[in-house]
Amino acid sequence: MSTLTPMEQLLAFCDWQRKHEPPPDGQKHIAEWAAEEIERLRAKNETLRAFARDVMAAWPDGDLDGAALQEIAVTHGLLVPETRTEPCGDECACAEYYTRAEMADGVTCYRRAPLLVPQGTADDDLAENPARLMKRDIPT
Repeated sequence: MSTLTPMEQLLAFCDWQRKHEPPPDGQKHIAEWAAEEIERLRAKNETLRAFARDVMAAWPDGDLDGAALQEIAVTHGLLVPETRTEPCGDECACAEYYTRAEMADGVTCYRRAPLLVPQGTADDDLAENPARLMKRDIPT
């Protein structure tokens, strides 16, 4: 007899509920929603763990500079490169580094992936305007 993991048990329960107690109007049972949420969080966790493994690969003897860290973050989808031809807002960090002519020709800006933006807070728009995060104090 094989032992089911907790996730397999939850998915089996979801299947049982769909067959024996179908939800009204095609809605999801709470167990089905929970299984999907667990999988979503598991994928986020694996993304962060893979990023951490790559960052720590340089430890203890190596050196990790900002460019290397940025490249690792892009590789794992934590930073998203985007070509911009104008500042993203009043506090755009790229506008401080590039001239207007360079911006007009297009520069690569790196945006925080939604995974790095706290959900359900006033900071939800940080994925769209990351310069706001760079200009403020972050509580620790």
